[in-house]
Amino acid sequence: MKIKIAVVGIIACSVAFPSSAAVRLPHVFGNGMVLQQGQRIPVWGNADNGETVTVSFAGQQVSATAGEDG
Repeated sequence: MKIKIAVVGIIACSVAFPSSAAVRLPHVFGNGMVLQQGQRIPVWGNADNGETVTVSFAGQQVSATAGEDG
């Protein structure tokens, strides 16, 4: 149950500011995914050029700005 909540949290918090821009995550992110305990969890996807994307997970928050290629 905690993993499902974490996955929903990752997806729900993947955009810092709601807007008309669409952040697109790979299909590997979804309900039922399994995360390895004690390991780094890379998160990737696509967004509009210059859009700030924030991911929150396990009490940590990291932001990045999409480059020219999204």
